[in-house]
Amino acid sequence: MTPRLKRGAVVLLGATHEPACGATLFEARDSLTPPQAWDVDAADIPALCSLCLAPQGGAKDGRGGGAHDEATRRDLIARLRAVVPDVVRDDAVDDELAALHAFAADRRFTLEFLSATEAMAAPQDTEAFHQDVIADADVNFDDVETTLAHLFARPTAALAGRHYGAAFCDHVLDELRPDLLVPGRPGAAVQFAELGCGTGRFAHDFLARLQERTPALYASSTYTLVDLSPALQQSQRRRCAPHGDRCRFVLGDLLAWQPDRAVDVVISNEVIADLPVRPLYRDDVSTDHGEAAACVRRHGLSLAGLPHATLINTGAIALVERLPQLLAKDGVAVVTEYGSRTRGPVRVALGGHVEHSIHYGHLEDVAARVGLQPTIARVVDLLGFDESTRVVDLEHLDVLRRAVGPSLGLPPLPRMAFSVDDVRAWLGPHAPRVRHVVDAPLSIHAMRADLFLALVVRRLVAG
Repeated sequence: MTPRLKRGAVVLLGATHEPACGATLFEARDSLTPPQAWDVDAADIPALCSLCLAPQGGAKDGRGGGAHDEATRRDLIARLRAVVPDVVRDDAVDDELAALHAFAADRRFTLEFLSATEAMAAPQDTEAFHQDVIADADVNFDDVETTLAHLFARPTAALAGRHYGAAFCDHVLDELRPDLLVPGRPGAAVQFAELGCGTGRFAHDFLARLQERTPALYASSTYTLVDLSPALQQSQRRRCAPHGDRCRFVLGDLLAWQPDRAVDVVISNEVIADLPVRPLYRDDVSTDHGEAAACVRRHGLSLAGLPHATLINTGAIALVERLPQLLAKDGVAVVTEYGSRTRGPVRVALGGHVEHSIHYGHLEDVAARVGLQPTIARVVDLLGFDESTRVVDLEHLDVLRRAVGPSLGLPPLPRMAFSVDDVRAWLGPHAPRVRHVVDAPLSIHAMRADLFLALVVRRLVAG
C-alpha cells in the first residue's frame, strides 16, 4: 500500500515552483480553527510531493520520490507522524472511509453517534446566538455554518451556470407557480416571504432572476425578509439594496411573524435546524405533559425506529402548523434543511450554537394533518443539480483560503464551490507552487448536498 497525505493537507513549495527553497505543509484540523503549518526541508520535498495526489485522476505528482526513494518516503512519513498526528494514512484506511462516506465525510454528522440522552442534555440557545453573537454575516457563513445556498451562491456548473437563488426562482416559476407567468392574471401583485434569510444573497439572486425573466411580475411583487439577527438583517438590507422598494424587512421570530396579507410563496431555506427541539421518552408519551409528547399525540406521529430517549423537532413542526395561516389560497411553501424521512433529530455542534437535523417524515405528516398537500424531494433534484460536477474538497478549500492565501498575499476566498481551475486562477502565478488540491463530485463531496431535503406544501382548497 502506498501511503498518501490525508484530505485537507496542502503543500506550498518555496519562493518558486522549484523545491530548493523548502516548503510548508498546511494541515486543517477543522473548519473553526486555523490550519497548522509545518516547515519542510528541501531534501524532503520530493518524497513529500510523492505522497500528494494530483487534482485529477489520482495519479502521483511525478516530481520524484518513486520506488528508488521508498526509504526516504518512509522516513519522512515517520517524522511527519511524530509531529502531525494522522497526517499520513494508508490506502487501506481510505477504503474503509469510502465505505462509510455517507456520514464520515462530513464531520458535522459524526455527532449522530452521541446518545440521545447526551444530546438532550446539551445546551441549545440559538436565539441568543443569532441576536447577540453573530457580528459579521459573511464570516458566520464562511467559517461557522456554511449552508448549501452559501456554497453555491456564485454561478456554478452544477446548476448550469446559475447560482442557488436563481435556480430556486426558476423552480418556483416553472414547477410550483407557473400561473404567476400568465399575462394579465387576476390579482397580479405577488407576495413572497423568506423566513430566515442568511446574508441576503439568496433574496437578491432570487429577485434578480425574477426581474430577468418577467419584469412585469417583478415590478408588482413584494419580497418580505424575516430574520431574528440584527447583524444578518444589516447584511440583507445591504445586499438587497438594488431591489429598492421590492423588499420589506422584519426583525423578529419567524414563528411569531404575521403578514398583513396572505403570502403566495413562502420560503424557509436551511433555517429550521436552528428551531427548538424537545426531549421525549417513548414510554411516557401518553402521560408526558411536555411539548414533544403533545406534538406526537396531536398529530399521531410515528415513533417507529426512534430510540427510547429521542428528540422531536417541535420548532419545525410549529412552523408547518402555521403555514395554512400564512399562505394564500393557491400559495406554496418550500422548507429546506438537512435531515431524513425516518431518523430522529441529530445534534450538530457548530461554532457558538447547536443545530438539529430534521425528521422530515414528521413534517410531512403534520402538513397533511393541518390541511396541506405535502411532497418531499432532495434539494439537488428539486433545483436540478448535476451531481457529477466536481468541486474542491472543503477541507482543502479551508487550508487554501485560511492559510495558503494569506501567506501569499492573495485576495480573500469565500467558502463557496470552486473547481480546481477556479482555484488555480485565484492562485495565479503561484499555482505551480501548490500541491495536493483535491476535488470530488457533489455526490461524495464533504458538504453532502444529497442530504438536504425539501418539504413542498400547497394549500388544499375545498371545492
